[in-house]
Amino acid sequence: AAFAFTFSAILAGVGHWRLDFATGHVCWSDEVFRIHGLVRGTVDPTDYTTIGRYHPEDLAALNQLVAHAKATGEGYDARLRIRRDDGERVTRARARCERDETGAVVALFGVFQDITDSVRALEQQEELLCTLQMAERVAGLGHWRLEVATGKVHWSSEVYRIHGVDPAAF
Repeated sequence: AAFAFTFSAILAGVGHWRLDFATGHVCWSDEVFRIHGLVRGTVDPTDYTTIGRYHPEDLAALNQLVAHAKATGEGYDARLRIRRDDGERVTRARARCERDETGAVVALFGVFQDITDSVRALEQQEELLCTLQMAERVAGLGHWRLEVATGKVHWSSEVYRIHGVDPAAF
């Protein structure tokens, strides 16, 4: 079962990590090292040199998230940028608090995933949509799409403008 979990996590590109609040010790899975562009044994994730790999704005946010989790027992779900030798990567970090038998927060356990390719693909789609909308405005043309399964018709912003209809009314 452990092999299946590890194999699935590797295929999904998801690593796991744990921060012990009492000792400050941080433990990373091999996948978290890979996402950071590091090799296990070359750095200690407890060492603050690994923290320096985060984008400065995101490091401040991460420190706040960890402090909030420790104080309240609430986890987090965050998008964080890290700097690697081969460039910046966008990651998703999700964390949940571990409690002892008294209910006190003792650690954070989480998962970590490189979402750079998905983020870039979404940005390209948004850029393409913006270009399409600009081309439609310049040409005075619009487009529509019919969902055959539902019969629902979707108009572009320019079709609404051409027909003098407020999109908010639909």
